[in-house]
Amino acid sequence: MSKIFNPENHARLSSDERRKLIPPEKILSMMNIKANDVLLDAGAGTGYFAIPAATYVGESGKVIAADISQQMLGLLKQHLPDSAPVELLLCSSDNIPLPQKSVDKILMAFVLHEVDHPAAYLKMLSNILKDDGKIFIVEWSPVESPMGPPLHERMSKTDLEKYFDEAGFKLSRFETINDFQYFCEAEKSGL
Repeated sequence: MSKIFNPENHARLSSDERRKLIPPEKILSMMNIKANDVLLDAGAGTGYFAIPAATYVGESGKVIAADISQQMLGLLKQHLPDSAPVELLLCSSDNIPLPQKSVDKILMAFVLHEVDHPAAYLKMLSNILKDDGKIFIVEWSPVESPMGPPLHERMSKTDLEKYFDEAGFKLSRFETINDFQYFCEAEKSGL
């Protein structure tokens, strides 16, 4: 992961500008999260999506906030209400140590473009996801924008479909969120 977000820039992740551009509740509502769901936020950072997701899964569900940065998980913990059903998980850049078929939904928000081998990473996530589970990707559109990663690191819908196909997923929904970002949903293919 040579293109990972620098934890020193963590304030950008919860800025008012970001909240206007991509409200976390908007994305979470698009995911149809249910009480009792186990949701993996892969690349949770400071908890922009993981913390509000806790209200969606309820007391009997769980959010697993996984990140490769102990610093980011430490910042997330500072803002996490004591009773929130959120588990913090330090992981490596190519593996999230969870049992096979243990999560209902996976969210990767602004992370896939940082991964060196997207298809292999998605395959690893496929093993963690239940057979009827869904994966949700929020990413930067391949257009110039005043913020975000360089244009050459961004992924098109065609790129995503290729990675999903190689990892055993099929794209079931693709929506533009705003001028610079998109949301997509995929499920395991062949089931």
